[in-house]
Amino acid sequence: MLIDQKRKHALTEVAAQLHHDLQAELWRHENKISGIENRQVVQAERQAITTGLREKRQQLLARARYGSRALEPNQTPQEVIPVTSQTSAPASSVSATGTVRGWGAMLGNLWQKLGDR
Repeated sequence: MLIDQKRKHALTEVAAQLHHDLQAELWRHENKISGIENRQVVQAERQAITTGLREKRQQLLARARYGSRALEPNQTPQEVIPVTSQTSAPASSVSATGTVRGWGAMLGNLWQKLGDR
């Protein structure tokens, strides 16, 4: 009788321990799975944000390149006039008042100084 009771207690104890271990494993696996799902959701959101930003950037670049017509791409494209900026002043130029500027003015001054001698 006593041996049977001890055996039942031992079996109950082993069953409780196994049940506890099984619950812990299940919890661990559920955490892993939810972590993987969260990572996938975050990755999808990040991908959507980056593609949206890339599209906006392309639109802004097109707008900067082609003006406001970039927003209506189906219209006939207007001619793009190439713009070149001049970095240095020309060697000789005449101002609006008619006075010579630049190298021409310096040479003119030199000739005047030579003529004044």
